[in-house]
Amino acid sequence: MDVIGVPVYSAIRPLSLTLAVNAGKGMTREAAKISAIMEAIEYWHAEQIPAEAAHFASSAAMHAEHGISILDFCPELGATLERTQPIGWVPLENLSGGAAVFVPMECVFMPCPPPYGANFLRATSCGMACGTTIEQATLHAVCEVVERHQQSFDIVAPRSRATPLRLPTGDAAELAEKIDAAGLTLKMRARYDMGLFYVDAVVAATESASLSYVNGGTSCHSDFQLAARAALLEAIQSRLTVIHGGRDDLDERLAPSTSKTYDVSKSEIERILNAYSSGIEVTAQEIRMHSREHAVARLIDEIRSAGFARVLRHRFTQPDDPLQVVRVVIPQMEHFSRATGKLGLRLLDYIRSTGGRP
Repeated sequence: MDVIGVPVYSAIRPLSLTLAVNAGKGMTREAAKISAIMEAIEYWHAEQIPAEAAHFASSAAMHAEHGISILDFCPELGATLERTQPIGWVPLENLSGGAAVFVPMECVFMPCPPPYGANFLRATSCGMACGTTIEQATLHAVCEVVERHQQSFDIVAPRSRATPLRLPTGDAAELAEKIDAAGLTLKMRARYDMGLFYVDAVVAATESASLSYVNGGTSCHSDFQLAARAALLEAIQSRLTVIHGGRDDLDERLAPSTSKTYDVSKSEIERILNAYSSGIEVTAQEIRMHSREHAVARLIDEIRSAGFARVLRHRFTQPDDPLQVVRVVIPQMEHFSRATGKLGLRLLDYIRSTGGRP
């Protein structure tokens, strides 16, 4: 916990194959502990590759036999894969209706070494979720996939809009007040799409002129206030992760900020914060108008209406397990960031149409 006063905990797995240090945040210490433990549980399940479930085939064969394009799963920039090279595929439950659909194992498991993967799609944790019920876990996973999709487009050329700090209420307003009381700067942007509010928050220590302390958080939820709360908690957790210094991938995340001069960093921080404030603002009326039921079936309908035909799910746990862990994959949704470098066809078209660049 730092000067903001919001608890953040770490869950540590010394023998992890991915991250050894997972973080969790919450309005209370208990909630933050649970959040950290559940993320660690997600990562453990993603590391367990069921060899017997692997179906080995080339991308060319899967396209010819099943009409599945590997480009729908956002290859990593610069990565190559021979069309005839066999990789592992696994069938996922089709929540949109119909038969199971094969997806590359790199979209489900991490790490995903050869022969299962080929480092073409870059395995990530996007779409992983843990919950006390299968509905809860699936909802969280679907929202995260949509969140990463929205974030990908905002990185290139923002589609979200400036969000006045008077709009958050409840827990979100309390978090905003804590950030302000700590002498930090808070900015927010939001967008409503596919039945979900996407909220992007940034918390900055402007006096330090260090990009390491410009920390962001994003979230999606049918309720704006819950999306705002989650985004603010994520930004606070990101800041605490830097302060704590224990996360495995921290050096990679901070590398771009450590080589800049004071003046360059200060100018870049100002540019980032100004971008959050520019454009037409979100209004309270829009928030009231779009508040809907938070349910898997409704979101699947909204996602299908937006042109995404399939919402796919892999269940890591058994129905009677006390916790349910899932991975959701939505073909053609984007997952680009400076860290992942994953680029799909929709984002590529957006880059061409806006003149932006990844």
